[in-house]
Amino acid sequence: MLRTDLARLQTMAERAGWVPDGRPRQLWRWRQGWWELSYRRRNREDGYLDSGWYLWGPDGTDGEWIAAHKADAMIEAAQLIAKHVAAAAAEAKQ
Repeated sequence: MLRTDLARLQTMAERAGWVPDGRPRQLWRWRQGWWELSYRRRNREDGYLDSGWYLWGPDGTDGEWIAAHKADAMIEAAQLIAKHVAAAAAEAKQ
């Protein structure tokens, strides 16, 4: 029963697309794990070389710069996530 409920939750979360967090300028998405898309200001000490939207993922994607504007970042992040999920699926088949 729990597995069925968890599978339903994952399916609904994936269909929802980008879900806003309680904090401003932070979005979450479920695709084989949680992905975070957040806006960060330029801060070389913390590793953010440019202001813009950065993507973190469950597969070790650590703060990869995506785009300066939210709409562009959401499109680019969705494409990048699809590539990561496809690569993980191909690796799992081997």
